[in-house]
Amino acid sequence: MVEHWEDYGWAALSLNISMCPIIPIQIGEIVSGTLTSTDCRSSVRSNAYADLYSFSASAGQRIVISLDSYDFDTYLYLKDPDGSVIAEDDDGGDGTNSRIPSESGYYSLPADGDYLIEVTSWSSQVTGSYTLRLIEPSLAYLPLTLRDYVAYFEGPWEQEPNNSHLQANGPLRSGRDYYGYPDEKDYFSIYLRSGGTITIDLTNHTGQGVQLQLFYQSTNNRVDYDLDAPYHITYTGPAGWYYIYIYTAGGYNTTTPYTLRVTYP
Repeated sequence: MVEHWEDYGWAALSLNISMCPIIPIQIGEIVSGTLTSTDCRSSVRSNAYADLYSFSASAGQRIVISLDSYDFDTYLYLKDPDGSVIAEDDDGGDGTNSRIPSESGYYSLPADGDYLIEVTSWSSQVTGSYTLRLIEPSLAYLPLTLRDYVAYFEGPWEQEPNNSHLQANGPLRSGRDYYGYPDEKDYFSIYLRSGGTITIDLTNHTGQGVQLQLFYQSTNNRVDYDLDAPYHITYTGPAGWYYIYIYTAGGYNTTTPYTLRVTYP
């Protein structure tokens, strides 16, 4: 790998990129990864580290690519089977996270073949963990007015990974008990068809430094929280998506489950 690409120009940079490992993924897959100082350089953002993923798709197939990180400002590139950049995004997700297409909707792929996703950062030479998600339309993404026809998350046990709002277990059914084991981050979601009061109770949680938090529409908008056992939130808000975040600083275990119950209109 060329360490000082500036001394050799774009030819050296292209050589470096061509030698980078490419990880195949499937549509519907969620990947956890890490940008490190030993990664290859981005093919476009020359001083940023990058990871590469490939997937196969058909012309007209619709997808969403999302990239989330708590450690750095993310950047996404999508390349077509010919290697040309056909889409890119910086902050089209929540906060400094990336999404193709930006903010909402689906991206229609132009041709049959193998596509390349480049995971990188806005800033130069930053490192950190990230979550990459590649999805396509399904029943769960029907208009929200059709919520009654969308499958709920039945549980009753949490399903990992649920370490970000994009991986949240949900929507939860109102008044049902769900169970999980204390680990660092657990996300759940609910949807209110109309405004009303949400009641959240987290019981039998044996972890340390526990935080029960509630977000509305995105994780940039925290609307309530409770840091003291017994953990309880009562919040009255408008219709829409809500994300429940259970953070545990320590005392993880796989022997004593907690119970989460949410009631809402």
